[in-house]
Amino acid sequence: MEPTTIGRYLLDQALPEEYRDPSRVWDGKTTNQLFARLAQEQPEQYREILFKLNQIASDAQGARGGVSPSIRHTRESEAWKKRRESLQREIKSIYGNPELSKQEKQQQLIRRLAQISL
Repeated sequence: MEPTTIGRYLLDQALPEEYRDPSRVWDGKTTNQLFARLAQEQPEQYREILFKLNQIASDAQGARGGVSPSIRHTRESEAWKKRRESLQREIKSIYGNPELSKQEKQQQLIRRLAQISL
């Protein structure tokens, strides 16, 4: 599963389960394709989904001082990307250490993850 953002999570949750894809690239082309598919396959849900998405945008406007979120807000930030990559290297290092038992690896991983402030 790909890392997610708040925007991507909210968009995904507004969709019926069979249309959810956490790794989807939310650009104009894929968004248009998704909505065309929804309109054709599930016209009744399409209206409900548009209402949910509109509500998400409306809520975001209130929280953001009237600025509408755009598709770019669903992208992973560079700061988070670097942090995630660093953490992935640490995890690989722990699990790749042949001198540690499985239990020791798990304990080290738990200790390391407990240190992270999200």
